[in-house]
Order: sequence, then C-alpha cells, then structure tokens
Amino acid sequence: MYMALRKAKIKAKYEGETFVLLHGFHFDNEVYERQANGKGDYKNRGSKRILTY
Repeated sequence: MYMALRKAKIKAKYEGETFVLLHGFHFDNEVYERQANGKGDYKNRGSKRILTY
C-alpha cells in the first residue's frame, strides 16, 4: 500500500508510531534439541539473546 501511495505521489505518514510489546532478553538456560539433518545429533539451542520486533 505504501509503495502505491508513493508511486501516486500522495504524501502519507506510514507507521509513524512504534510500540514495544516485549523487550528483548537474554535466554541463558541450556536447551538441547535434536538436529533435523538426519544425524540425530543434539545441539545446545539455548544461551541466546532473544530480540523482539
């Protein structure tokens, strides 16, 4: 929609405000999950920084 308005040279305020529903956090637990590559190896999928949009 924004591209169509821009192409028609119509000035519009597109997403002028942003809202944070959940702040990012660091997930410091260890989580071991099986890989889906057929080998069946377990890999630590934890200890990550979780970013939200």
